Amino acid sequence: MKKIVTLVLFGATLASAQITVGGKAGLNSAGFTSGSGEYIVSDQFGVNAGGFLVYEPTPIYGAVLEGSYTQKGALLRPNSGSASFGVLDKSEWTLEYFEVALTARAKLPVVEEKLFALAFAGPTLGLLVDGVRNDEYADGSESESSIKHLTSADWGLTLGGGLSIPAAQSGVEFFVVGGYTYAFADIDDESVAYDFRNVVFNVSAGVSYSLRR
Repeated sequence: MKKIVTLVLFGATLASAQITVGGKAGLNSAGFTSGSGEYIVSDQFGVNAGGFLVYEPTPIYGAVLEGSYTQKGALLRPNSGSASFGVLDKSEWTLEYFEVALTARAKLPVVEEKLFALAFAGPTLGLLVDGVRNDEYADGSESESSIKHLTSADWGLTLGGGLSIPAAQSGVEFFVVGGYTYAFADIDDESVAYDFRNVVFNVSAGVSYSLRR
């Protein structure tokens, strides 16, 4: 009997769950953790864009599956103790990833039916699509090279929050979110010259639509 009741309750939860789809786009401020004394690391700007699906078994808690294109990378300058100091002026790394994230999300009312606060956290997996390194030297010369040989899988953790505004009873919501992603994978685990891991701050705006209302 308990099993039957459990199955009925589970089925009722699935039937009443809300499914939402949407898209978003925004800007990144990306950099590397500095695991080596060879370089001074500065952030650089990039873009992000993607789509997502939200499964909400309750009005407050849900799960988000997201796929997106995101730019990462950093600007490197050799410090005074580096062998490249006085030869290399700066090196700009631009990395492009296709990223998949699965996050738990909470949606809390701030102003009833008019404004909601969002909070989310969960694992991410990025797959390297392209990588370019632009070097500028002290003598004024420049060079560009592909760095697709870097570690292809970039896995880590993302967390963030934001605000959403429903559009009356249409099932449409507009939102703004900000997030921080820390990657645990060394972007070039074959190199002993440095130990860099991607870190990204992002701000995005988007729209979603509820398939069940």
